[in-house]
Amino acid sequence: MSPSEKRCHATALQRASTSRRPPSPSNNPTVRLSSAGERSESGSDRLPPLSEVPPSEARDPPLPRLPSSLRAGGCSSCSPWSGVCCKSDRIAQILEILECLARGGVDFVLVGGAAAAAYGSTMVTQDVDVCAEMSHANLERLAETLAPYDPVHRMVRNPRPFTAGAARSESFRNLYLQTGLGQLDVLGEIRGIGSYGAVLDASVPLELEGFSIQILSLSKLIESKEAMSRPRDLENVAILRMIQDGTYEE
Repeated sequence: MSPSEKRCHATALQRASTSRRPPSPSNNPTVRLSSAGERSESGSDRLPPLSEVPPSEARDPPLPRLPSSLRAGGCSSCSPWSGVCCKSDRIAQILEILECLARGGVDFVLVGGAAAAAYGSTMVTQDVDVCAEMSHANLERLAETLAPYDPVHRMVRNPRPFTAGAARSESFRNLYLQTGLGQLDVLGEIRGIGSYGAVLDASVPLELEGFSIQILSLSKLIESKEAMSRPRDLENVAILRMIQDGTYEE
């Protein structure tokens, strides 16, 4: 993973809010986005500059921003920098699931379509994919964290609740859940990358408003989608490569 990519942390799913979280020290610099946004001299909205980046370093890839497929039309009081609305159902669901897992102490890395959207892909995603440590302890934390949202197994003939008891007593390779926050796919490994440990090593920090998570790096996300080789994944690969090269426009 290149130093340039490590600095290009995906911050596009940041919640629009007036509260700010003070920067925390880290060995890896993180990028944050002001909820108030900034405007260029030409008057068009632009993203704030990268922080903590030595000027002598090579030019970073373009900072990801929220694609139009995840934008809402509504609230004028929300962030003006890209028209993101805090009332967007899709954004709110993604953020709420991620915040729920983060605050519940679940060990996971954001992957899949939501990760691609964070980097700027305009392809619509209907669920949230994460790679997680599939140990009994971590899955028990997952079940307890999701309990208020009535998680049930989906993609099975007889859907049943996902409970802490089941997490303690059963072994799972993957979990496909329907929750009150939307669909959540919890994967034990990612094709082309490996198990959770390898995915974690290939991840970078994603600073959101008030919490942080890990997201699969852009280059490894491309590798994983190439390994899947489904038409939809390959279409996303083409978009992600243009984002990586700085040539993508919505």
